[in-house]
Amino acid sequence: MATLLPLLTTYHPVFASQFCQTDEQTQAVISQYAKRLLDEGIGADGFARGVKALEKRAATERFAPNPSEFAVMCMPSPAGLGIPEFQTVLMQIVDRNGARAGEAFEFSHPIIRLISQRKGALIRELTGLDFERVIKSEYDHWTKRLQAGEQLPEPQLTIGHDQRPDMPAELRLAPKSAMAQRVEAMRAEAAKRKEQAAKND
Repeated sequence: MATLLPLLTTYHPVFASQFCQTDEQTQAVISQYAKRLLDEGIGADGFARGVKALEKRAATERFAPNPSEFAVMCMPSPAGLGIPEFQTVLMQIVDRNGARAGEAFEFSHPIIRLISQRKGALIRELTGLDFERVIKSEYDHWTKRLQAGEQLPEPQLTIGHDQRPDMPAELRLAPKSAMAQRVEAMRAEAAKRKEQAAKND
């Protein structure tokens, strides 16, 4: 914190006038930065990363980052850890659990396989927007854990080496979207017509 305080007051003079009027005030504020770094498990390498980011940020930002913002600045970026962008993750999960369900599928990153195993089946139950929200929440959760230096859990094989078995019709959940319900109604109508045509012949 002896390194951080001079940076905050030098690069952000407003910070000094707001939070460094007395020694007690300065100590209370800087202890909040220390607490956030400890809570997030930020070590020396992360702190150095945050200091560099703070120096660059000062060129465009007038106000100092708050303790939580500074802790995020200390974490490696998702791209720096090799984590794909969210849209790539979402598209592969939709592919695997939608059009290509049941086929062998190669994920481009272990985080995508993990999220797909945990939440991919919800594609059959949720609307597109709700499904995207669930996947984004998982993505943010696991990205944050990787940024904090944790490892992903070992992948687990599901039945048939990650191939989903067909469920009996009575156990399948009803589709939620209006489009899916319409498709089901059209299929039922077509089946009825086919059956009627067969009887007439």
